Amino acid sequence: MIRSFWVVLGLFALAGCGNQTEPGLASQLGGRFIPALAVEAESAVEPGAPSPETAMLFQVSGLGIVGLGQLVEASGGRRTYLGETGYSVTFEGDVMVATRGFGKDLMAADVSQVRAAIAQRSGTARRVHEYLDARDQISRQVYECTFELKGTEEVDLGLRQVETRILSETCQNPRIVFENVYYIDSNGTVIASRQFVSDVIAYLRNNRL
Repeated sequence: MIRSFWVVLGLFALAGCGNQTEPGLASQLGGRFIPALAVEAESAVEPGAPSPETAMLFQVSGLGIVGLGQLVEASGGRRTYLGETGYSVTFEGDVMVATRGFGKDLMAADVSQVRAAIAQRSGTARRVHEYLDARDQISRQVYECTFELKGTEEVDLGLRQVETRILSETCQNPRIVFENVYYIDSNGTVIASRQFVSDVIAYLRNNRL
């Protein structure tokens, strides 16, 4: 279930006061699917008070994080949001492909098949996640995923309520099983989701405003 984020208006106001992007937020760590998260001048979004078009609400229950992320880069189909406490989340389309600042982060992901299955609202897909192990080496996890529509639900985004279809993505490998959930509006837009970060962090929830 996506919670009713009634605090969003207060967070929205606070985020407009002194929102800053710190230099050197993320570095390119190497590896096949590692994306560059550093903001490029030609694709950077101008800093300032967040708006419904440039902000995303994030929740990581295990870390006690509930707050707004400001869009700081949009390039090549990827969007990177910077949170108020310094974390960042990168999406390819509507699928999370990298995080920074959470601890055991998702360093990168190959989700091309996942995006195709979301567009079809069904089917199967393979996703690849990359993490850093204890020796700072890239560790790759491959998951087989199945997609299924599971009814409808009205989602409270804080600023508005939206009727959505629920798309479930169940993924597994010999070590881990997880379920991502996507809430899709009548225009076919994923307006909220719950997506797996890592076995330590568990899930990140996000919704548009």
